[in-house]
Amino acid sequence: MRLAPIRVLWGSALGKALLMRGILLLRKIFGILFVGLVLSTSFATPTAGAQPIPQGYAIANLRTGLCAREVPPGDLDGPVDQVVCNASRGEPGYYHQRWSFIQTGGSGFLIRNMATGLCLDLPYYGSVPAGTKVTGFTCATTSDNQTFTRVTRANGYWFVNWPSQLCLDVDGFGTGGVGAELTLWPCTDDDDHNWTTFPPIGEL
Repeated sequence: MRLAPIRVLWGSALGKALLMRGILLLRKIFGILFVGLVLSTSFATPTAGAQPIPQGYAIANLRTGLCAREVPPGDLDGPVDQVVCNASRGEPGYYHQRWSFIQTGGSGFLIRNMATGLCLDLPYYGSVPAGTKVTGFTCATTSDNQTFTRVTRANGYWFVNWPSQLCLDVDGFGTGGVGAELTLWPCTDDDDHNWTTFPPIGEL
């Protein structure tokens, strides 16, 4: 049997049908390739040296089992209290419970909130009396009374305000619940002055 000449096949209904099928097949192939390219770009493995987003540290009181939080929305001189610890970034207020530690020289450091960028602070400058409430304020390195040091204890550690030589404390003698504000108080292991962080902060 002789095959029909190409030009005859091209002009026939069969030729047109085969042409359309070829075009549709090519479009499908290019569509699959395009989708694969988009997915491979969107979910590509990070390049070497890429840094994760800093998550900060939760500061948990070992007596109460609650975490330090800058009360939203985080106004200047706004309160700092303790609440149930949020373990997931998807939970409301997660970053208001996360802190970074900014060294100021020697063993001193500022404690800065990840949500607001404000630091744990006391009124005015210099030493303050026991019972003074802790607030959040613009970080000011060594020119204010925001510098803390860490003292390791048998159970956790104290955060000691350097100008006042008083410990980060929860209002009430070991009885503070959710919403209790943070204060400064003479350091003792018998109260709620022992803290830990997760993840561990290592050496400061």
